[in-house]
Parts: sequence; C-alpha cells; structure tokens
Amino acid sequence: MDTNQEYELKLMLLENEYNILAELGGEEPFLQVNHYYDTVGLDLYKSRRMLRIRNKNGGFELTVKTAGLFAGREGIASMTENNIILDAMEAAMILGGRFRINEYLTAFPDIAGFELLPVGTLATLRKKVHIAAGLPMAEVDKNSYLGIVDYELEWEIDEGMYGHALDVLKEKGIGMECRETGRSKYGRFIARLPGKGN
Repeated sequence: MDTNQEYELKLMLLENEYNILAELGGEEPFLQVNHYYDTVGLDLYKSRRMLRIRNKNGGFELTVKTAGLFAGREGIASMTENNIILDAMEAAMILGGRFRINEYLTAFPDIAGFELLPVGTLATLRKKVHIAAGLPMAEVDKNSYLGIVDYELEWEIDEGMYGHALDVLKEKGIGMECRETGRSKYGRFIARLPGKGN
C-alpha cells in the first residue's frame, strides 16, 4: 500500500471552459471508471472518507481517501490517499460480488468492520494539460454519473503556487466567483443519489 497527501485546487467548469482547457497542449485523454463503496447509511461519506475501485488503462486500484481539515483557501482540497493495486481477477471478483471488499481493508480496521456495498459508478474522461509554464500539469475532467455530465479542473499545486494559478485561470476567463469549488467527485455523486443527497 502506498500513501500520499494531496493539496489540490478543485473547481467546477462550464462546458465551454472545459473545452478551452482541454484544447491546450498535454497528454492524450483517457477514461477512468470509479466504483464506489459505502454502507447503507453512507457512514464513510459522513465521516469524510471515500472508498473506491478505479479502473484505468486496464489496471485496477483500491483507494481509501480521507478529507483533511479545511485548507483555508478557496477551492483547495486536502486529502490523504491510500492505494492498493489489484490484479484484474481480484477486481473482477470484488466488482462481481464474489469477494468482499472488506478483505482488502485490514489496514483500515475502522472501515473493515462496516458492511460495505456498491454505491454506484462514475466515469471520467481525463486529460492532463499544460496551463502555464512553471506550473505542474492540470487535469480537466468530463464526468458522467447518474445520468449527469459535469466538468471540473483538478490541479495539484504547492501552496506557494496558489495565487499564480488563480491569476493564470483568470487570464483565461475562469474566475472563482459564483463557482462550486473544493467538492469531490464522490461528494457530488452522493448529492445527486436519489433519496441520499444533501
């Protein structure tokens, strides 16, 4: 299992803003699919955690994310992410309901004790783009879930780059005003889940 800390600027985009950024130079787009797990009462979500199996480029990864405290800057999400690589057979058995996901959570006894069930799936067409020289590549996402399509920017930056990143986006006509920021894909998924959203 590997663990990493994310400090990332997350903001929702309009479709035309997504298109502007997606046309910038970068890597070829790729599809990734998140399969989410939680309890019937959404206990993981309520405790600011997320459990998923991600299928990307034919590989599978089980991830537990825990949200950090509010980072104090608009649009910034701070998360601790723990990843376990799964082979295709393991993933197929879990996703097919033939093997309990809990068996892979021994490092997380507070989660492994829950009765975990599939919650749903979110597909992302992701492209990594160069928005500005001297800043890391950003990820622009087109997400499909529960009959909804939305667009977002995820940009892992150092804290000292925050102001410059906002200036660069503003130059491209993407300001922070009147825009949803900082909310995770899973948070948006749950908010739109019939009978569960808040």
